[in-house]
Amino acid sequence: MSPSPSSPMFRERSERSVAYLHSRFAETADLLAETTPHAAAPLQDAREICTGGKHLRSLLVHIAADRPSGPVPRCDTAVAAAFDLLHGSFLILDDVFDADETRRGRPTVHAAAIARAENEYGIAGSTDPSDAAHYGQSVAVLTGTAALAGALRLITDSGAGGTTTVSLIRLLTDAAGLSMMGEFLDLHYSLPGVEAGADAVRTASHLKTSPYSFSAPLVAGALLAGRDGHTAVLREMGGHAGAAFQTANDLHSVFSSSSRTGKSAAGDLALGRATPLLTAARETAARSELDEILAGGDPSQLKRVRELLHSCGAVDEVITRARDDLAAARTVLADTGALPSPEARAAFAAVLDGISESLHV
Repeated sequence: MSPSPSSPMFRERSERSVAYLHSRFAETADLLAETTPHAAAPLQDAREICTGGKHLRSLLVHIAADRPSGPVPRCDTAVAAAFDLLHGSFLILDDVFDADETRRGRPTVHAAAIARAENEYGIAGSTDPSDAAHYGQSVAVLTGTAALAGALRLITDSGAGGTTTVSLIRLLTDAAGLSMMGEFLDLHYSLPGVEAGADAVRTASHLKTSPYSFSAPLVAGALLAGRDGHTAVLREMGGHAGAAFQTANDLHSVFSSSSRTGKSAAGDLALGRATPLLTAARETAARSELDEILAGGDPSQLKRVRELLHSCGAVDEVITRARDDLAAARTVLADTGALPSPEARAAFAAVLDGISESLHV
């Protein structure tokens, strides 16, 4: 989902946060060069992940800070960068959980580390190949965890006031914890011996994405601007937007090509992930055929799976729910003063428009 170009002011501020994040990576690279050059490669891999993409989360921080004129405080730039870095951390770890070898068309952190272990560090041909996999996964877990710690450091160094800084750290750590719980539930509900209901699967999906991708960045912006009284409605608005955003991601995981997603085709299907889309389909007469195909793991059956998901009504069901969430987010946006300026309201409306457009599959 690409943020609309109708918010160039906030997009330019987000780009400043990305530049700031680049500079912090460069500082770390200089430090590592003096101590252990072997860490330079995974650091570079992490930088590509954390500074690439569309930077939705930093954009949302700047939109919610809502400073339509005048200079942008350094704390806004740093805190917005922290949420981009948090997102990068989760991408690195998520790629390990999902065994994805590509991210945005490049090797994932663990895949790149595995390749180095095999081609540069002598594992290939001398020991079990699983040792290279263990090395690569371990490097990615360490790298992702370091990025999470780095996000907290960006907040502590941001220059926000003491009380605000404490609130921001609590906000980020709470959001990170909810996302980790959602990721655990996603993994757990995907086990063959676990049958999770539709509400439980939707809760897991929500926890994985909405708090850290939408609600927390929006609340962070308001905290930076001293608008603490708006946090409840921003959480509500972000929760609705995040649910629709996750639905769009689930749909594209199944229906979009690798060239569009930058990841393995139909990754959720291959892993048997209990997404709201698949759960909705399993509540229809298509369940038996769908489960038989997925159990067989035959990539040539992807077209038939897609047909089933459409014909059984599961795609329409999750899209309708996502559109309801977008409508609820628009209502909160219109009926409250959570985003005071017309510029910020228009920018967030453009984000919602982008999610809506991405629901077409």
